[in-house]
Amino acid sequence: SQKFIYEKGLYLREPELKEIMTTKKIDVTIYDEIEDEELKSLLDIVPKYKLNDFERIRKYIKNREARVLVIKKRGDNPQIIGFSVFHWLRSSQIYTEFKNPMYEEIIRTKSVGRMIVIDGIYFNDVKFFRNVQQIILTETLAYTLAKDYTYAIYRDFMLTRPHRTVEKVLLLQGFEKVCAEKGNCIYHVNMSSPCTLSLDVMSMIKEPFSKNENVIASVEKAREKLLGALIKLYPGHLVLSFDRNMIYENLINKICDENNMPTDPLEPRELGEAMCVPFGEIFKKRILPNTVTKSMHTEKFIYPSAKEHEIKAYPYYLDMTNQVRMIKSYNRPVLLVDDLLNKGYRIKALAPVLKEESVEIKKVFVGIMSGRGKSLMEMQNREVDSAYFIPRLKVWFNESKMYPFLGGDTLWRGQSPERNIIPSINLILPYSSAGYIAGVTKKSIYEMSKTSIINSIKILKTLESEYQKLHERSLTMSVLPEVMVYPRYPDRGETSKLDMSIKPSDYLEYDLEHLERLQEICSKD
Repeated sequence: SQKFIYEKGLYLREPELKEIMTTKKIDVTIYDEIEDEELKSLLDIVPKYKLNDFERIRKYIKNREARVLVIKKRGDNPQIIGFSVFHWLRSSQIYTEFKNPMYEEIIRTKSVGRMIVIDGIYFNDVKFFRNVQQIILTETLAYTLAKDYTYAIYRDFMLTRPHRTVEKVLLLQGFEKVCAEKGNCIYHVNMSSPCTLSLDVMSMIKEPFSKNENVIASVEKAREKLLGALIKLYPGHLVLSFDRNMIYENLINKICDENNMPTDPLEPRELGEAMCVPFGEIFKKRILPNTVTKSMHTEKFIYPSAKEHEIKAYPYYLDMTNQVRMIKSYNRPVLLVDDLLNKGYRIKALAPVLKEESVEIKKVFVGIMSGRGKSLMEMQNREVDSAYFIPRLKVWFNESKMYPFLGGDTLWRGQSPERNIIPSINLILPYSSAGYIAGVTKKSIYEMSKTSIINSIKILKTLESEYQKLHERSLTMSVLPEVMVYPRYPDRGETSKLDMSIKPSDYLEYDLEHLERLQEICSKD
Protein backbone atom coordinates (compact mmCIF):
# COMPACT_ATOMS: atom_id res chain seq x y z
CA SER A 1 0.00 0.00 0.00
CA GLN A 2 0.95 3.66 -0.35
CA LYS A 3 1.20 4.05 3.44
CA PHE A 4 3.65 1.11 3.68
CA ILE A 5 5.83 2.58 0.89
CA TYR A 6 6.00 5.97 2.65
CA GLU A 7 6.66 4.45 6.08
CA LYS A 8 9.54 2.31 4.85
CA GLY A 9 11.02 4.96 2.53
CA LEU A 10 10.78 2.73 -0.56
CA TYR A 11 11.25 3.80 -4.23
CA LEU A 12 12.76 7.21 -3.35
CA ARG A 13 13.82 9.07 -6.53
CA GLU A 14 13.38 5.97 -8.67
CA PRO A 15 12.07 6.11 -12.26
CA GLU A 16 8.42 5.25 -12.83
CA LEU A 17 9.33 2.60 -15.43
CA LYS A 18 12.13 0.05 -15.35
CA GLU A 19 15.07 0.64 -17.69
CA ILE A 20 15.17 -1.51 -20.84
CA MET A 21 18.71 -2.88 -21.16
CA THR A 22 20.23 -2.62 -24.61
CA THR A 23 23.62 -3.76 -25.86
CA LYS A 24 26.43 -1.36 -26.76
CA LYS A 25 26.78 -3.35 -30.01
CA ILE A 26 30.25 -4.61 -29.13
CA ASP A 27 31.63 -7.64 -30.97
CA VAL A 28 34.55 -9.70 -29.65
CA THR A 29 36.07 -11.84 -32.42
CA ILE A 30 38.97 -14.32 -32.22
CA TYR A 31 40.89 -14.87 -35.47
CA ASP A 32 42.85 -18.12 -35.73
CA GLU A 33 44.23 -16.75 -39.01
CA ILE A 34 43.90 -13.11 -39.90
CA GLU A 35 43.74 -11.78 -43.46
CA ASP A 36 46.21 -9.09 -44.53
CA GLU A 37 43.52 -6.44 -45.13
CA GLU A 38 41.98 -6.99 -41.68
CA LEU A 39 45.44 -6.83 -40.07
CA LYS A 40 46.25 -3.56 -41.89
CA SER A 41 43.03 -1.97 -40.58
CA LEU A 42 43.99 -3.01 -37.03
CA LEU A 43 47.53 -1.64 -37.26
CA ASP A 44 46.17 1.87 -37.97
CA ILE A 45 45.47 2.23 -34.23
CA VAL A 46 49.01 1.18 -33.13
CA PRO A 47 51.06 4.23 -32.07
CA LYS A 48 54.27 4.85 -34.10
CA TYR A 49 53.33 2.06 -36.53
CA LYS A 50 55.12 2.36 -39.88
CA LEU A 51 53.97 0.69 -43.10
CA ASN A 52 57.38 -0.93 -43.61
CA ASP A 53 56.80 -2.86 -40.35
CA PHE A 54 53.82 -4.72 -41.82
CA GLU A 55 55.73 -7.63 -43.29
CA ARG A 56 57.62 -8.22 -40.01
CA ILE A 57 54.37 -8.19 -38.01
CA ARG A 58 52.56 -10.47 -40.46
CA LYS A 59 55.48 -12.93 -40.43
CA TYR A 60 55.65 -12.87 -36.60
CA ILE A 61 51.91 -13.73 -36.30
CA LYS A 62 52.08 -16.44 -38.99
CA ASN A 63 55.23 -18.16 -37.67
CA ARG A 64 53.83 -18.45 -34.14
CA GLU A 65 50.32 -19.34 -35.30
CA ALA A 66 49.21 -16.44 -33.11
CA ARG A 67 45.55 -15.63 -32.56
CA VAL A 68 44.21 -12.09 -32.75
CA LEU A 69 41.36 -10.94 -30.50
CA VAL A 70 39.52 -7.93 -31.93
CA ILE A 71 36.91 -5.78 -30.19
CA LYS A 72 34.77 -3.67 -32.53
CA LYS A 73 31.74 -1.44 -32.26
CA ARG A 74 29.14 -2.20 -34.89
CA GLY A 75 26.20 -0.04 -36.00
CA ASP A 76 25.99 3.45 -37.53
CA ASN A 77 29.50 4.41 -36.47
CA PRO A 78 31.52 1.16 -36.63
CA GLN A 79 35.08 1.33 -35.36
CA ILE A 80 37.86 -0.77 -33.89
CA ILE A 81 38.01 -0.43 -30.10
CA GLY A 82 41.17 -2.49 -29.65
CA PHE A 83 42.89 -5.80 -30.18
CA SER A 84 45.40 -8.23 -28.69
CA VAL A 85 47.78 -10.79 -30.20
CA PHE A 86 48.66 -14.00 -28.31
CA HIS A 87 50.14 -17.45 -28.92
CA TRP A 88 50.82 -20.74 -27.16
CA LEU A 89 54.36 -21.20 -25.85
CA ARG A 90 55.79 -24.71 -25.70
CA SER A 91 58.12 -25.35 -22.76
CA SER A 92 60.83 -26.46 -25.22
CA GLN A 93 60.66 -23.06 -26.97
CA ILE A 94 61.18 -20.67 -24.03
CA TYR A 95 64.78 -19.70 -24.86
CA THR A 96 64.04 -19.53 -28.61
CA GLU A 97 61.13 -17.17 -27.86
CA PHE A 98 62.90 -14.73 -25.52
CA LYS A 99 66.61 -15.20 -26.39
CA ASN A 100 67.47 -14.44 -22.77
CA PRO A 101 68.71 -16.91 -20.11
CA MET A 102 67.33 -14.75 -17.27
CA TYR A 103 63.79 -14.89 -18.68
CA GLU A 104 64.11 -18.60 -19.37
CA GLU A 105 65.13 -19.27 -15.75
CA ILE A 106 62.26 -17.20 -14.30
CA ILE A 107 59.62 -18.74 -16.57
CA ARG A 108 60.85 -22.31 -16.02
CA THR A 109 60.92 -21.79 -12.24
CA LYS A 110 57.55 -20.10 -11.87
CA SER A 111 55.40 -21.42 -14.71
CA VAL A 112 52.73 -24.08 -14.26
CA GLY A 113 50.87 -25.97 -16.98
CA ARG A 114 50.13 -24.50 -20.41
CA MET A 115 51.71 -21.12 -21.16
CA ILE A 116 50.35 -18.27 -23.23
CA VAL A 117 52.37 -15.30 -24.50
CA ILE A 118 50.40 -12.09 -24.98
CA ASP A 119 52.29 -10.30 -27.74
CA GLY A 120 50.59 -6.96 -27.28
CA ILE A 121 47.46 -5.00 -26.38
CA TYR A 122 46.57 -2.03 -28.60
CA PHE A 123 43.59 0.27 -28.30
CA ASN A 124 41.76 3.13 -29.93
CA ASP A 125 41.09 6.29 -27.94
CA VAL A 126 37.28 5.93 -27.83
CA LYS A 127 35.26 8.21 -25.57
CA PHE A 128 32.14 6.02 -25.34
CA PHE A 129 34.00 3.12 -23.70
CA ARG A 130 36.00 3.45 -20.49
CA ASN A 131 38.76 1.08 -19.31
CA VAL A 132 39.43 -0.21 -22.85
CA GLN A 133 42.84 -1.68 -21.93
CA GLN A 134 41.32 -3.53 -18.98
CA ILE A 135 38.55 -4.98 -21.15
CA ILE A 136 40.95 -6.20 -23.87
CA LEU A 137 43.18 -7.89 -21.25
CA THR A 138 40.19 -9.48 -19.47
CA GLU A 139 38.70 -10.79 -22.73
CA THR A 140 42.08 -12.23 -23.76
CA LEU A 141 42.78 -13.91 -20.42
CA ALA A 142 39.19 -15.17 -20.03
CA TYR A 143 39.44 -16.83 -23.46
CA THR A 144 42.76 -18.49 -22.61
CA LEU A 145 41.59 -19.57 -19.11
CA ALA A 146 38.62 -21.38 -20.66
CA LYS A 147 41.16 -23.21 -22.90
CA ASP A 148 43.05 -24.41 -19.76
CA TYR A 149 46.05 -22.08 -20.01
CA THR A 150 47.52 -21.51 -16.56
CA TYR A 151 50.47 -19.15 -17.02
CA ALA A 152 50.70 -15.89 -18.97
CA ILE A 153 53.66 -13.82 -20.12
CA TYR A 154 53.22 -10.37 -21.67
CA ARG A 155 55.84 -9.03 -24.04
CA ASP A 156 55.06 -6.33 -26.59
CA PHE A 157 56.34 -7.37 -30.01
CA MET A 158 55.48 -4.15 -31.87
CA LEU A 159 56.44 -1.41 -29.42
CA THR A 160 59.69 -1.25 -27.45
CA ARG A 161 57.57 -1.12 -24.28
CA PRO A 162 53.81 -1.36 -23.74
CA HIS A 163 51.69 1.79 -23.51
CA ARG A 164 51.89 3.13 -19.93
CA THR A 165 48.15 2.50 -19.35
CA VAL A 166 48.53 -1.12 -20.55
CA GLU A 167 51.49 -1.58 -18.18
CA LYS A 168 49.43 -0.13 -15.33
CA VAL A 169 46.56 -2.54 -16.02
CA LEU A 170 48.94 -5.53 -16.19
CA LEU A 171 50.48 -4.69 -12.81
CA LEU A 172 47.03 -4.16 -11.22
CA GLN A 173 45.93 -7.64 -12.36
CA GLY A 174 48.87 -9.28 -10.56
CA PHE A 175 51.46 -9.45 -13.36
CA GLU A 176 55.05 -9.10 -12.09
CA LYS A 177 57.54 -7.04 -14.09
CA VAL A 178 61.04 -8.38 -14.81
CA CYS A 179 63.65 -6.46 -16.80
CA ALA A 180 66.80 -8.04 -18.20
CA GLU A 181 67.97 -4.55 -19.14
CA LYS A 182 66.48 -1.07 -19.54
CA GLY A 183 63.73 -1.14 -22.17
CA ASN A 184 63.69 -4.95 -22.30
CA CYS A 185 60.99 -6.20 -19.89
CA ILE A 186 58.44 -8.97 -19.62
CA TYR A 187 55.40 -9.30 -17.33
CA HIS A 188 54.32 -12.70 -16.04
CA VAL A 189 51.51 -14.11 -13.86
CA ASN A 190 50.26 -17.43 -12.51
CA MET A 191 46.64 -17.84 -13.58
CA SER A 192 46.10 -21.46 -12.54
CA SER A 193 43.57 -20.42 -9.89
CA PRO A 194 42.69 -16.73 -10.25
CA CYS A 195 40.72 -14.36 -8.04
CA THR A 196 37.99 -12.35 -9.75
CA LEU A 197 36.67 -8.87 -9.04
CA SER A 198 33.25 -7.86 -10.37
CA LEU A 199 33.25 -4.09 -10.99
CA ASP A 200 29.70 -3.37 -9.85
CA VAL A 201 29.77 -0.24 -7.66
CA MET A 202 28.20 2.05 -10.25
CA SER A 203 25.19 -0.28 -10.58
CA MET A 204 24.47 0.32 -6.85
CA ILE A 205 24.19 4.11 -7.26
CA LYS A 206 21.02 5.82 -8.53
CA GLU A 207 20.83 8.36 -11.32
CA PRO A 208 21.81 11.15 -11.74
CA PHE A 209 24.79 10.32 -9.50
CA SER A 210 25.70 7.16 -11.44
CA LYS A 211 26.29 9.39 -14.51
CA ASN A 212 28.11 12.13 -12.57
CA GLU A 213 31.73 12.50 -13.77
CA ASN A 214 33.08 13.32 -10.29
CA VAL A 215 31.44 10.21 -8.82
CA ILE A 216 32.72 8.02 -11.69
CA ALA A 217 36.25 9.44 -11.26
CA SER A 218 36.11 8.77 -7.50
CA VAL A 219 35.04 5.14 -8.08
CA GLU A 220 37.77 4.60 -10.68
CA LYS A 221 40.51 5.99 -8.40
CA ALA A 222 39.24 3.77 -5.58
CA ARG A 223 39.22 0.77 -7.94
CA GLU A 224 42.96 1.11 -8.63
CA LYS A 225 43.71 1.22 -4.90
CA LEU A 226 41.46 -1.81 -4.25
CA LEU A 227 43.20 -3.84 -6.98
CA GLY A 228 46.56 -2.77 -5.53
CA ALA A 229 45.50 -4.30 -2.19
CA LEU A 230 43.95 -7.47 -3.72
CA ILE A 231 47.08 -8.43 -5.69
CA LYS A 232 49.03 -8.43 -2.40
CA LEU A 233 46.81 -11.25 -1.06
CA TYR A 234 48.34 -13.76 -3.50
CA PRO A 235 51.48 -12.15 -5.00
CA GLY A 236 52.23 -13.29 -8.54
CA HIS A 237 48.71 -14.69 -9.02
CA LEU A 238 46.07 -13.28 -11.35
CA VAL A 239 43.28 -11.00 -10.15
CA LEU A 240 40.87 -10.75 -13.09
CA SER A 241 38.55 -7.72 -13.22
CA PHE A 242 35.21 -8.02 -15.01
CA ASP A 243 33.57 -4.89 -16.38
CA ARG A 244 29.84 -4.95 -15.66
CA ASN A 245 28.98 -3.65 -19.14
CA MET A 246 30.82 -6.53 -20.84
CA ILE A 247 28.95 -9.05 -18.67
CA TYR A 248 25.67 -7.32 -19.65
CA GLU A 249 26.71 -7.35 -23.32
CA ASN A 250 27.49 -11.06 -23.27
CA LEU A 251 24.39 -12.13 -21.35
CA ILE A 252 21.89 -9.99 -23.27
CA ASN A 253 23.16 -11.49 -26.55
CA LYS A 254 23.01 -15.06 -25.20
CA ILE A 255 19.56 -14.70 -23.57
CA CYS A 256 17.97 -12.98 -26.59
CA ASP A 257 19.51 -15.62 -28.87
CA GLU A 258 18.11 -18.41 -26.66
CA ASN A 259 14.71 -16.71 -26.88
CA ASN A 260 14.99 -16.25 -30.69
CA MET A 261 14.67 -12.48 -30.34
CA PRO A 262 16.86 -9.56 -31.52
CA THR A 263 18.73 -7.38 -28.99
CA ASP A 264 17.12 -4.15 -30.27
CA PRO A 265 13.59 -3.42 -28.93
CA LEU A 266 11.00 -4.23 -31.62
CA GLU A 267 8.29 -1.84 -32.81
CA PRO A 268 5.48 -2.86 -32.55
CA ARG A 269 6.32 -4.65 -29.32
CA GLU A 270 6.96 -8.39 -29.59
CA LEU A 271 8.04 -10.77 -26.83
CA GLY A 272 9.88 -14.09 -26.86
CA GLU A 273 8.29 -17.24 -25.47
CA ALA A 274 10.55 -17.71 -22.42
CA MET A 275 10.74 -15.21 -19.55
CA CYS A 276 13.96 -13.98 -17.96
CA VAL A 277 14.12 -14.31 -14.16
CA PRO A 278 17.19 -12.62 -12.60
CA PHE A 279 17.62 -13.81 -9.00
CA GLY A 280 20.95 -12.18 -8.08
CA GLU A 281 22.06 -8.56 -8.45
CA ILE A 282 22.45 -8.66 -12.24
CA PHE A 283 19.55 -7.16 -14.27
CA LYS A 284 17.58 -6.53 -11.06
CA LYS A 285 15.08 -3.67 -11.61
CA ARG A 286 15.80 -3.82 -15.35
CA ILE A 287 14.09 -5.31 -18.41
CA LEU A 288 15.78 -7.22 -21.24
CA PRO A 289 14.84 -6.28 -24.83
CA ASN A 290 11.86 -8.18 -26.29
CA THR A 291 11.79 -10.45 -23.23
CA VAL A 292 9.35 -10.73 -20.34
CA THR A 293 11.58 -9.95 -17.34
CA LYS A 294 10.57 -10.47 -13.70
CA SER A 295 13.21 -10.36 -11.00
CA MET A 296 13.16 -12.56 -7.94
CA HIS A 297 14.39 -10.51 -5.01
CA THR A 298 16.68 -12.73 -2.96
CA GLU A 299 19.33 -11.86 -0.39
CA LYS A 300 22.05 -13.59 1.60
CA PHE A 301 21.12 -13.24 5.30
CA ILE A 302 24.17 -13.63 7.53
CA TYR A 303 23.55 -14.49 11.19
CA PRO A 304 25.21 -12.43 13.96
CA SER A 305 28.05 -14.96 14.48
CA ALA A 306 28.95 -14.42 10.76
CA LYS A 307 29.56 -18.21 10.54
CA GLU A 308 26.19 -19.18 9.05
CA HIS A 309 23.97 -17.73 6.37
CA GLU A 310 20.71 -18.40 4.59
CA ILE A 311 19.24 -17.31 1.23
CA LYS A 312 15.80 -15.73 1.70
CA ALA A 313 13.60 -13.05 0.14
CA TYR A 314 14.97 -9.50 0.25
CA PRO A 315 13.45 -7.45 3.11
CA TYR A 316 9.94 -6.04 2.35
CA TYR A 317 9.37 -8.45 -0.57
CA LEU A 318 7.08 -11.49 -0.73
CA ASP A 319 8.61 -14.71 0.61
CA MET A 320 10.32 -17.00 -1.92
CA THR A 321 7.30 -19.30 -2.34
CA ASN A 322 4.99 -16.42 -3.25
CA GLN A 323 7.58 -14.87 -5.57
CA VAL A 324 7.87 -18.23 -7.38
CA ARG A 325 4.06 -18.47 -7.61
CA MET A 326 4.04 -15.07 -9.28
CA ILE A 327 6.62 -16.36 -11.81
CA LYS A 328 4.46 -19.46 -12.34
CA SER A 329 1.43 -17.30 -13.13
CA TYR A 330 3.10 -16.05 -16.33
CA ASN A 331 2.88 -19.62 -17.65
CA ARG A 332 6.17 -19.34 -19.56
CA PRO A 333 9.40 -21.39 -19.55
CA VAL A 334 11.98 -19.71 -17.30
CA LEU A 335 15.53 -18.51 -18.05
CA LEU A 336 17.19 -18.09 -14.65
CA VAL A 337 19.98 -15.47 -14.44
CA ASP A 338 22.59 -14.92 -11.71
CA ASP A 339 25.88 -13.02 -11.33
CA LEU A 340 28.15 -15.90 -10.37
CA LEU A 341 27.93 -19.68 -10.11
CA ASN A 342 30.52 -21.42 -7.94
CA LYS A 343 29.12 -23.02 -4.79
CA GLY A 344 25.57 -22.33 -5.98
CA TYR A 345 24.07 -21.21 -2.64
CA ARG A 346 21.37 -19.14 -4.32
CA ILE A 347 20.23 -21.73 -6.85
CA LYS A 348 20.32 -24.50 -4.19
CA ALA A 349 17.87 -22.44 -2.10
CA LEU A 350 15.66 -21.58 -5.06
CA ALA A 351 15.54 -24.93 -6.91
CA PRO A 352 13.32 -26.83 -4.37
CA VAL A 353 10.75 -24.00 -4.39
CA LEU A 354 10.68 -23.92 -8.21
CA LYS A 355 10.30 -27.71 -8.29
CA GLU A 356 7.49 -27.68 -5.71
CA GLU A 357 5.57 -25.10 -7.75
CA SER A 358 6.28 -27.00 -11.05
CA VAL A 359 8.07 -24.09 -12.72
CA GLU A 360 9.94 -25.22 -15.85
CA ILE A 361 13.57 -24.02 -15.92
CA LYS A 362 14.59 -23.94 -19.57
CA LYS A 363 18.17 -22.77 -18.99
CA VAL A 364 20.44 -21.07 -16.43
CA PHE A 365 22.64 -18.10 -17.41
CA VAL A 366 25.37 -16.65 -15.20
CA GLY A 367 27.92 -13.86 -15.54
CA ILE A 368 30.92 -15.84 -14.25
CA MET A 369 30.93 -19.63 -13.86
CA SER A 370 33.62 -21.80 -12.27
CA GLY A 371 34.34 -25.43 -13.07
CA ARG A 372 32.73 -26.31 -9.74
CA GLY A 373 29.56 -24.42 -10.67
CA LYS A 374 29.41 -26.13 -14.07
CA SER A 375 29.68 -29.56 -12.39
CA LEU A 376 26.88 -28.61 -10.00
CA MET A 377 24.54 -27.84 -12.93
CA GLU A 378 25.57 -31.05 -14.74
CA MET A 379 24.70 -33.09 -11.62
CA GLN A 380 21.25 -31.46 -11.65
CA ASN A 381 20.87 -32.08 -15.41
CA ARG A 382 20.40 -28.36 -16.03
CA GLU A 383 21.42 -26.53 -19.18
CA VAL A 384 23.79 -23.68 -18.26
CA ASP A 385 25.70 -20.98 -20.11
CA SER A 386 27.91 -18.13 -18.92
CA ALA A 387 29.45 -14.90 -20.11
CA TYR A 388 32.81 -16.08 -18.72
CA PHE A 389 34.08 -19.50 -17.63
CA ILE A 390 36.90 -19.76 -15.07
CA PRO A 391 37.81 -23.46 -14.54
CA ARG A 392 39.50 -23.03 -11.14
CA LEU A 393 38.34 -20.03 -9.15
CA LYS A 394 40.29 -19.25 -5.97
CA VAL A 395 38.10 -16.51 -4.49
CA TRP A 396 35.72 -13.94 -5.94
CA PHE A 397 35.07 -10.38 -4.85
CA ASN A 398 32.20 -8.04 -5.63
CA GLU A 399 33.56 -4.51 -5.56
CA SER A 400 30.41 -3.11 -3.90
CA LYS A 401 30.47 -5.68 -1.08
CA MET A 402 33.95 -4.51 -0.09
CA TYR A 403 32.59 -1.02 0.61
CA PRO A 404 30.43 -0.34 3.71
CA PHE A 405 27.23 1.67 2.92
CA LEU A 406 27.68 0.93 -0.80
CA GLY A 407 27.11 -2.82 -0.53
CA GLY A 408 27.17 -5.84 1.77
CA ASP A 409 25.01 -8.73 2.94
CA THR A 410 22.06 -8.41 5.31
CA LEU A 411 22.87 -9.13 8.96
CA TRP A 412 19.77 -10.92 10.22
CA ARG A 413 18.55 -10.45 13.80
CA GLY A 414 15.09 -11.95 13.26
CA GLN A 415 13.11 -8.96 12.01
CA SER A 416 13.12 -6.51 9.10
CA PRO A 417 14.35 -2.96 9.84
CA GLU A 418 11.85 -0.14 10.34
CA ARG A 419 13.04 1.76 7.24
CA ASN A 420 14.57 0.76 3.93
CA ILE A 421 18.16 1.02 5.19
CA ILE A 422 19.31 -2.55 5.70
CA PRO A 423 21.65 -3.48 8.58
CA SER A 424 24.48 -5.29 6.81
CA ILE A 425 27.89 -6.83 7.20
CA ASN A 426 30.93 -6.46 4.96
CA LEU A 427 33.32 -9.41 5.10
CA ILE A 428 36.36 -7.27 5.92
CA LEU A 429 37.96 -6.06 9.16
CA PRO A 430 36.77 -4.79 11.64
CA TYR A 431 33.32 -6.26 10.86
CA SER A 432 34.51 -9.82 10.14
CA SER A 433 37.76 -11.81 10.12
CA ALA A 434 37.48 -12.39 6.32
CA GLY A 435 38.09 -16.11 6.91
CA TYR A 436 36.79 -16.93 3.42
CA ILE A 437 40.15 -15.74 2.03
CA ALA A 438 42.38 -18.74 2.77
CA GLY A 439 46.18 -18.96 2.85
CA VAL A 440 47.00 -15.24 3.09
CA THR A 441 48.84 -13.11 5.64
CA LYS A 442 47.02 -11.17 8.34
CA LYS A 443 48.80 -8.03 7.19
CA SER A 444 47.39 -8.36 3.63
CA ILE A 445 43.84 -8.81 5.05
CA TYR A 446 44.35 -5.70 7.20
CA GLU A 447 45.63 -3.63 4.25
CA MET A 448 42.77 -4.82 2.02
CA SER A 449 40.23 -3.89 4.74
CA LYS A 450 41.79 -0.49 5.38
CA THR A 451 41.89 0.28 1.65
CA SER A 452 38.22 -0.74 1.32
CA ILE A 453 37.09 1.56 4.15
CA ILE A 454 39.18 4.52 2.93
CA ASN A 455 37.81 3.98 -0.62
CA SER A 456 34.26 3.89 0.72
CA ILE A 457 34.81 7.13 2.68
CA LYS A 458 36.14 8.90 -0.43
CA ILE A 459 33.28 7.71 -2.66
CA LEU A 460 30.70 8.65 -0.01
CA LYS A 461 32.26 12.11 0.45
CA THR A 462 32.03 12.66 -3.32
CA LEU A 463 28.38 11.55 -3.28
CA GLU A 464 27.70 13.83 -0.29
CA SER A 465 29.30 16.79 -2.10
CA GLU A 466 27.36 16.17 -5.35
CA TYR A 467 24.10 15.64 -3.43
CA GLN A 468 24.68 18.96 -1.59
CA LYS A 469 25.23 20.77 -4.92
CA LEU A 470 22.08 19.28 -6.46
CA HIS A 471 19.64 19.46 -3.54
CA GLU A 472 21.23 22.15 -1.31
CA ARG A 473 21.07 19.92 1.76
CA SER A 474 23.26 17.30 3.37
CA LEU A 475 23.28 13.64 2.39
CA THR A 476 22.46 12.14 5.78
CA MET A 477 21.40 8.60 6.64
CA SER A 478 17.74 9.61 6.37
CA VAL A 479 18.07 10.38 2.63
CA LEU A 480 20.57 7.63 1.73
CA PRO A 481 17.78 5.73 -0.15
CA GLU A 482 17.65 8.66 -2.61
CA VAL A 483 21.20 7.87 -3.72
CA MET A 484 21.70 4.11 -3.23
CA VAL A 485 19.70 1.40 -5.04
CA TYR A 486 20.01 -0.90 -1.99
CA PRO A 487 20.70 1.43 0.96
CA ARG A 488 22.68 -0.28 3.74
CA TYR A 489 24.67 0.48 6.84
CA PRO A 490 27.18 -1.64 8.81
CA ASP A 491 25.31 -3.31 11.69
CA ARG A 492 26.45 -2.26 15.18
CA GLY A 493 24.09 -4.37 17.25
CA GLU A 494 20.63 -3.79 18.69
CA THR A 495 21.85 -1.45 21.42
CA SER A 496 23.37 1.06 18.96
CA LYS A 497 20.53 3.08 17.43
CA LEU A 498 21.18 4.49 13.97
CA ASP A 499 21.34 8.31 13.99
CA MET A 500 19.55 9.37 10.80
CA SER A 501 21.00 12.92 10.94
CA ILE A 502 24.64 11.79 10.52
CA LYS A 503 26.45 11.55 7.19
CA PRO A 504 27.47 8.00 6.15
CA SER A 505 31.13 9.03 5.78
CA ASP A 506 31.18 10.25 9.41
CA TYR A 507 30.11 6.79 10.57
CA LEU A 508 32.91 5.23 8.53
CA GLU A 509 35.57 7.56 9.94
CA TYR A 510 34.89 5.91 13.31
CA ASP A 511 35.15 2.41 11.81
CA LEU A 512 38.51 3.33 10.26
CA GLU A 513 39.72 4.50 13.68
CA HIS A 514 38.48 1.21 15.19
CA LEU A 515 40.34 -0.78 12.51
CA GLU A 516 43.59 1.11 13.05
CA ARG A 517 43.55 0.05 16.71
CA LEU A 518 43.92 -3.53 15.44
CA GLN A 519 46.96 -2.82 13.28
CA GLU A 520 49.59 -4.21 15.66
CA ILE A 521 48.02 -7.67 15.99
CA CYS A 522 47.33 -7.79 12.24
CA SER A 523 50.98 -7.15 11.36
CA LYS A 524 52.14 -10.31 13.20
CA ASP A 525 51.95 -13.51 11.15
